[in-house]
Amino acid sequence: MLDKRKLEALLLEDIETATQAFAKNVNTQRLALINRLEAKPSKEVQELLKLYQDGKEAARKAEKKMGELGWQANYNDASVVIRTYGTMPKELVEFDDKVNATKAKLAQLTRTYTLKLFGRGVEAQNLFSDLAKEVAKLVS
Repeated sequence: MLDKRKLEALLLEDIETATQAFAKNVNTQRLALINRLEAKPSKEVQELLKLYQDGKEAARKAEKKMGELGWQANYNDASVVIRTYGTMPKELVEFDDKVNATKAKLAQLTRTYTLKLFGRGVEAQNLFSDLAKEVAKLVS
């Protein structure tokens, strides 16, 4: 039983290592996706930005005229960036869905391989090679 506990610790360590590597890789990929989308917004977003910029110009003119009359507008300046919460671009939602599905599958590996180890007395070599294959499928 002690040998199986040692094997279990090794299996769990392999899963945790794969999960951490996946998380690091995914964060880099998500940031790259955001940067790519922001570098080339869709036509619709470009049109909305133009409308926004035209509105800002109109606001500047109105602000100047209001200033001449002794009044002042109060508003915040903003630029176009991708929301990373709430309503997000379809590409980012799809990416996040895929990532969450993979994370769930990685989490399930712990249970699956612990049950295989203790339930069927499978040879450790087969377990580790099977685990390596499943991790490779999930994170590639």
